Amino acid sequence: RAQAENAGLGSELVIQLPYGDSGRTTYFVASREDYDRVASEIVGSQIKVMRRINHEPLAAEAIITRAGTVVGPVLREITGHPELTRYRGGWSGSETYPSLIDDDTRRRIGDLVERFAGRLAEEGYRGILEVSILLDTDTGEIYLGELNPRISGSSPHSNLTPGDTTLPLFAYHVLEFSDVDFVLDLDAIRLERERALEGQVWTTLIIQHP
Repeated sequence: RAQAENAGLGSELVIQLPYGDSGRTTYFVASREDYDRVASEIVGSQIKVMRRINHEPLAAEAIITRAGTVVGPVLREITGHPELTRYRGGWSGSETYPSLIDDDTRRRIGDLVERFAGRLAEEGYRGILEVSILLDTDTGEIYLGELNPRISGSSPHSNLTPGDTTLPLFAYHVLEFSDVDFVLDLDAIRLERERALEGQVWTTLIIQHP
């Protein structure tokens, strides 16, 4: 609590373990009772402690190639529906449509994902990844949530929204690991993918049945 207060995180905390399955390693702690209930899960582990915010859970996939980063559509993650998942906070799908977020927010998220991907590229990462994003609904601030350096649950969704002259997102991943020389017009791809959303509504729903 002292460290959290010194960091300006307040008293309502979100504790995250580095690995886990969609909500199963996320803990909400606002009291000693909350802590005692989850202590056996978090003590002795590397943890990330965050301030709890009112947020919209969003995500975007991207492909890091030697010709630059291609960012996919911004999706809203569907979480917290006990009828569809076996545990509290579990992910149960994604959705996107033109009015999900405004154009300025969409651009800011795209810029953030591109910057993050650029840093990963410096470390030698190539190919597909997914970035979870938290949109603070009180302030409009955008935060990075977590990185999934792999094909994710967003992948089927991302590939349903190519433009008329662009490839499905995953094709850029295949292209990166081919022996083909290529160049990409990233501005044209970005514009085409934005246009592809017009009038479209896509939803990917995952149902887990015990």
